[in-house]
Amino acid sequence: MPNDQAEALSQLIVTPVEKLFRPLAMSSATFVTLAFAAKEALYKAIYPITRRVIEFHDVKLFGLHNDAIDLELDPLARSHALPTNRFSVKYQLADGHCLCLLAVEQP
Repeated sequence: MPNDQAEALSQLIVTPVEKLFRPLAMSSATFVTLAFAAKEALYKAIYPITRRVIEFHDVKLFGLHNDAIDLELDPLARSHALPTNRFSVKYQLADGHCLCLLAVEQP
C-alpha cells in the first residue's frame, strides 16, 4: 500500500509492540502491508470454521522470518473449533506485491 495510506492505517493494523518486528531493511509501508495481508489471510482461512469476525488487534504478530510471519489469535477471539491459536502465514514480497498464504484444516 502507498506510504500515506500505510501511515493512516498503521494504528488499526499493528500495535507498537508488533512494529518492533519490522526489519530495518523493510520500509514501514511494506511492513504494514505485510501485517495487513497476513492478518487478513488468517481471517479468511479461519472464518469458514469459526464463523466469527475478528479484528486486526485480535491477532498478534510474534515473529517475522524471510518467508513466514507468525501470528497468534487472542484466546478471547479463538473458537474451540480451531486446533491451535498460533499460525504461520507464508508470504512473498516481489515487484511491489505482497502474497500471503495460509491453509487451516478443519478438525
